[in-house]
Amino acid sequence: METSIHCQLHQEYQVQYIFLNQNNIKFGCIECISDLQDENHNANIFKNIFLLHDIQSSPQKLLTQISNIDDQNLQFYSCLHKKTETIIMQTFQNWENNMRNFQKKIDNIILQQKEFVEQLLINYKNTIKQLQQEIKFEEFQNLIKEFGTANEKLQNDVLEQISHKITQHFESLDKNNAKELNESLKRIKQEYINQAENLNQPDIQELQTSFQQLIKSTNDLYSQMGKSFNYITQMNSSLIPNSYSKYLLGLIKNKLNQDIKQIKLLYLGSRDGLNGQSLWNKIDGKKHLIYIFKSKNPGNNIFGSYISCKVNQDLNNWQSDESLSSFIFSYTHNEIYPLKQSQKQHAILCQPISYAVWIGMSGNIGICNDFINGQSYLGSSYEWDKFENQRSSHLFGGDSPNIEECEVYELQI
Repeated sequence: METSIHCQLHQEYQVQYIFLNQNNIKFGCIECISDLQDENHNANIFKNIFLLHDIQSSPQKLLTQISNIDDQNLQFYSCLHKKTETIIMQTFQNWENNMRNFQKKIDNIILQQKEFVEQLLINYKNTIKQLQQEIKFEEFQNLIKEFGTANEKLQNDVLEQISHKITQHFESLDKNNAKELNESLKRIKQEYINQAENLNQPDIQELQTSFQQLIKSTNDLYSQMGKSFNYITQMNSSLIPNSYSKYLLGLIKNKLNQDIKQIKLLYLGSRDGLNGQSLWNKIDGKKHLIYIFKSKNPGNNIFGSYISCKVNQDLNNWQSDESLSSFIFSYTHNEIYPLKQSQKQHAILCQPISYAVWIGMSGNIGICNDFINGQSYLGSSYEWDKFENQRSSHLFGGDSPNIEECEVYELQI
């Protein structure tokens, strides 16, 4: 409030709070809050008390006092708080600093590598020059030139003389079983090796560390943007475009005949560790999960699955999907593979000691804990018209998954 208003009950204090009880709006001070604390032990009594300054800058808080506001609208606007701009800018500045630091390190590595290559080439040229001196290469080249001139003039007697000189040239180098030449060549070789070993090749370990920091800060920025602007019904995946995300979400909503209230990124391989235990630590006890994988195999196939039933790492058995809403998808091939009715009891295997992901009998998507090995019997439990009851490279682009990145999203239905 722009002007100071003194509390009617406690004149020595200024009004700082508003009590938004239905049909009973009051203003109060810090002493009024203290009196309420003394009189009441129920924390719910304070849920309708707001700081005047806070509520004046956060109009969305008034929505909580309107009884007929839709829950989804309330959830959306509740996420838009006054700290949004500050948080986003702080996250962006952190990302920008990491980006600029990474650029500086790249420039520095390029400069160091250039100096290294230049010194290496100088070493190489010096070694070749010494070799030329040891084998009297210039004399040999002159003999070749003389041979060419004599050949043009058809001077057969001169050609014979030059051929003889060339023979003598090699004989002189080979005298005493080329003992002297071998010693010289050995010395030149060792000098080359010593000089190469003394060159300071750039260390890219620091660059790799900076790159990981850059990835993390980028993920933090995207995550914060999603939270702050409340993209609650978007996946914002780095593996598939938003258009395909919307297609998958629309398919899920149609199968469940329910709306998706919120989407949360539970697991990101590059952030949380690309291994089975890290994955299960994030998804244990969750349901309505979307798995998205990117393979390092030729073609970089992208594929995944929606699993509606709850996953439980202590189950050590199959989990059934009675809704038959689970499916496998291939973004690369633009195909959907729904769960067969006869196989609904084999929607997903919860056995973390053996597998990171095992979807369908025989592993329609079978990925071991190292995210490298596995198999795909696509069609055994999830419908595929080309199923031949054998391992397939259709999803992976190879015999094994060889996963480069994995994202797992939780849908709140």
